[in-house]
Amino acid sequence: MFCNVFKLSFICLIVYVIYSCGIKKDPQPLPLPQFTLYRIGAEVYVVPKNNDISVEGFFRKKGFFLKKEEKAFCFKVKHLKGKKLNVCVPNAYSGKPNVKVEITPEKVILHLEKGKTYRLYPYKEGIVPYPLGEFQKTVIIGRDFKEKIYALTEVFEDFESQPFVIRIPPKEAPVPPKPQDLSYVVRGGKIYLYWRAKEEAEGFLVYRNGKLLTEKPIRGNVFVEDLPTEEALYEVISVNRFGKKSSPAIVRYSP
Repeated sequence: MFCNVFKLSFICLIVYVIYSCGIKKDPQPLPLPQFTLYRIGAEVYVVPKNNDISVEGFFRKKGFFLKKEEKAFCFKVKHLKGKKLNVCVPNAYSGKPNVKVEITPEKVILHLEKGKTYRLYPYKEGIVPYPLGEFQKTVIIGRDFKEKIYALTEVFEDFESQPFVIRIPPKEAPVPPKPQDLSYVVRGGKIYLYWRAKEEAEGFLVYRNGKLLTEKPIRGNVFVEDLPTEEALYEVISVNRFGKKSSPAIVRYSP
């Protein structure tokens, strides 16, 4: 009985000592920088997976790091709270993709060389290094009412070609319908023009006898001015968001 009590007391003493001193956990390894690397022609892009890295000798842009260098070189990428990595890139490839561009009213088709892989990037004063996809036969890009710009590269094992920049011309914007039921009323020495219009219209231009009365398109469907002292021909034109103008709606005022 005495032995059992002694053993129990000894065990309790050991537990007490362990907890009073604290249990040390294994130290956590320092984090490595996480990023994606692109060597596109003479430009090298480092795209971080979060905002906790710095890149030695690179220019920081919105969302990524950039350096232009044609020769092979090495550089360091550092996790701000962790380790550094030494990264090397090969010499730049000077060639561009061989692409046949076909433009149709609704789309642009890029015919690519068979057996090769290509990447498509957004382009805005340079490549935006977030690929839109990889392609091997054709790339089809829909046309919009505004110009679009992309860059196509040929993909090799650890680098890409110089970019082939593609400008997608805008489609012909639609013409808005002209204002409907243009009419007027006269009250208190003023003439009130009013009309109906479809949703496509962003604003309206008003003319009297060929003279523009509105410096810029007005948003409402009523226009008021002093009553003319002589006969006047009024025209109202719809303008849509593309700046296209409709044919005029016409009404004639006679004193």
